[in-house]
This record gives sequence, C-alpha cells and structure tokens, in this order.
Amino acid sequence: MVSLLPISVKILKARWPMIHRLTRLLAQCVGKARDAIKSCVNLPVGQRYNAAWKTLLKNFGQPHMVAGAHMRKLKEYNLKRVDATDLMDFARRL
Repeated sequence: MVSLLPISVKILKARWPMIHRLTRLLAQCVGKARDAIKSCVNLPVGQRYNAAWKTLLKNFGQPHMVAGAHMRKLKEYNLKRVDATDLMDFARRL
C-alpha cells in the first residue's frame, strides 16, 4: 500500500508548470494507479493534473479500505491442504 501524500508534495513543491504535472504524476504511478489516470492526458491542460489527482484519491486514497480488503483475503485463504506451494503463497500474501 502506497501513500499518495509524498507524491503530491513532491510534485507541488517542485513548482512545475501545470502542463508538466500530469507527466510527473504518471511517472510516479505504476500498475492500476497509472492505468486509472493515463486517460487524463486527453483533458484540457489546466484540468489534467486535478482530474488525475481526484481519480487517484477516489480509487486509492482510502487506506483503511485497502487494508480491510487485504485482511479479508487473508482470512478467507484456505489452509486445509497445506503443502509447500500453498504455504509459500500464503506467506507472500502476508
């Protein structure tokens, strides 16, 4: 789980022009977060960064929801048949 705050502070402190902020934000994001905001490049220049940031906060800015979902997956994990492969998979999820 990654906090969004350090990314925002880094971009805003650098005082990049609005036209470059989305590019910097895209460079800091990976996976689903990057996929969620890459379409913002099609928006007008003044709206790109703000729209991308709102999307990130909406989808990924609720750490308690992420942690809750992770805990549910761990609790639902079936350890009835324990072998090395299953145990390693469970350990990776921890």
